[in-house]
Amino acid sequence: MLSWGSFQRLFGSAPPPSDWPPPLSLEEEAEQDIRFSPAAAPVHVLSGAAVVRVNNSTLLVERPGEPVFERPIELVSTLHIHGWARVTGACIGRLTAQGATVVWRGLHGYPVALAQPMHGAGLDIRRAQYFEAAGERGLAIARALISAKIQNMRGLVRRRANIEGRDCLTALAALAKKAKHASRESLLGIEGSATAFYFSAWPHMFAARAGDVEFEVRSRRPPQNAVNATLSYAYAVLSAECVCALAAVGLDPRLGVFHQPRSGRASLALDLMEPFRPLIADQAVLTGFNTGQIRTGDAAEADDGWRLGETGKRTVIDLMEKRLTTAISVSGTEQQVSYREAIGRQARGIATALQTGAGFEALERP
Repeated sequence: MLSWGSFQRLFGSAPPPSDWPPPLSLEEEAEQDIRFSPAAAPVHVLSGAAVVRVNNSTLLVERPGEPVFERPIELVSTLHIHGWARVTGACIGRLTAQGATVVWRGLHGYPVALAQPMHGAGLDIRRAQYFEAAGERGLAIARALISAKIQNMRGLVRRRANIEGRDCLTALAALAKKAKHASRESLLGIEGSATAFYFSAWPHMFAARAGDVEFEVRSRRPPQNAVNATLSYAYAVLSAECVCALAAVGLDPRLGVFHQPRSGRASLALDLMEPFRPLIADQAVLTGFNTGQIRTGDAAEADDGWRLGETGKRTVIDLMEKRLTTAISVSGTEQQVSYREAIGRQARGIATALQTGAGFEALERP
């Protein structure tokens, strides 16, 4: 059982007052037969005092002193709970029954727990993952993911940076090629070198409209400025998408092929998100600063480094959602899918590669 101190470390702020929420009616929580809609989208609840429940076929988010948020429950694909918000058991049951996921997220945005339906993918995929993740099949997937990540970083530098920031393009191309044949140990060094080259170009990607933006190097634990805090939160949003996609196909998000297993870390989700960092999160952050939607004042320095406030978090979530729903072309076809669908396809590709040994092709948009 988690102690009170553990809850505070995970979620930060204090829980809502004891006189909130108002009592719920059992009649309002009556179970109904509903279906998951292809048009469904995520719902993010950032207010710690919110109550999330279901009334007939409608998801309700009630917050003290604010209008009630309503959405037909079949149009909810994922419910993200940031912090102390309360979700009724009937609501969780209704969402999982239709195939939706409920994700609880900690102070820094990373997922700490999730509820999913029991009738998902079978155990064969997970057995294969446990057996093959540390072997040659896992290494082949890791190589593809890291090579694609480096190619996608190179593509973003080529499109976004000014002339001074493009000095790293040749080095990134060489590292992407090297990653395709690297050992597991050398792959870590290749990825680290490529990331350092990539972020050395970031000071040359900000437009004049971004204002007085401070960014010299990527700093994570803790973030040393507003840009790093925004990047960290965007990566947390992306990691939750990857956790849900992996769990949906039957994979264990905690056992990775590149990131080593560690208590409390979704290592395979971090693996899956590598090629998508520059394509989704980094693009969203750069767009936010360069269009003035995100300002350095949206983050503030705390005891554990810089941290986004609620306004900044909402802006990042909106920018990430726009990016996740952006349509891209599927290689070799005229078909288009959203980035969110692409994440799901990549998760299925990893599952197939681990289970059958089939080749895995990570998404590249150089």
